[in-house]
Amino acid sequence: MNQKIDKLKSILATYKSVIIGFSGGIDSTLLCYYANEVLKNKFLAITAISETITEEEISQVKELSSLYGWPHKIIMSNELSNDNFIANTPERCKICKDIRFKEILKLAQELDYKVVASGDNIDDLKDYRPGYVHIKSLGVKSPLIEAGMSKYDIRTIAKEIGLPNYNKPSNPCLATRLPYGTKITIENLQKIAIAEKFINDLGYLEVRVRHHNDIARIELLSTEIVDFISLHSSIVNKKLKSLGYKYVTIDIQGYRVGSLNEVLA
Repeated sequence: MNQKIDKLKSILATYKSVIIGFSGGIDSTLLCYYANEVLKNKFLAITAISETITEEEISQVKELSSLYGWPHKIIMSNELSNDNFIANTPERCKICKDIRFKEILKLAQELDYKVVASGDNIDDLKDYRPGYVHIKSLGVKSPLIEAGMSKYDIRTIAKEIGLPNYNKPSNPCLATRLPYGTKITIENLQKIAIAEKFINDLGYLEVRVRHHNDIARIELLSTEIVDFISLHSSIVNKKLKSLGYKYVTIDIQGYRVGSLNEVLA
């Protein structure tokens, strides 16, 4: 593991200065931690926010940057004004990344930062990631991938160095809860955010509420499904129906990353 840390540090040292897209997830948090250690005042964390990001995620980003004293800037992203993004095609992630990282690249040029980087890891390459492919073509670097770091590596290192979010579940933007072809609206995003927070507050941290129009399909860890049904299914059913869902279901296959990509060839 130390070899991968050393490799990451050596990669960052070649950048001279870097802006990192900081989501508050453990990947970009670890990357910011070492960028700050290696480059100090030549590092800047930038978080792009919009209606696709929950208030809780934004608060956590602010808390982390404040805790470590990282130079941090929040910018507004306007992907919901883009008709192609709202249409929610399989290229949605590419469109979002294009909007966000072009803005970050522009800012990097204005502020004279030499490199823009993101927190992708080698496990991300196993899923359908058009956004990653696109930002790579724009010149955005992925030092965690270059260092050969997996999600397991990142969490292990983060725990060892004391990062408070080392075991934080992955939480991509709310648009990932809508099947391709379902229009992305602020109303739908808000319903999903409220539903997931309600279930989170019951103690289920790894959860997705997939929005299938009037059906809410809940994905939980397979080990938690039985307890969820016996303890909380009634109250969750009532809450989600109050949000406008007519049917509330549990996916018996359990939570898995990128389940809505399963329809793609």
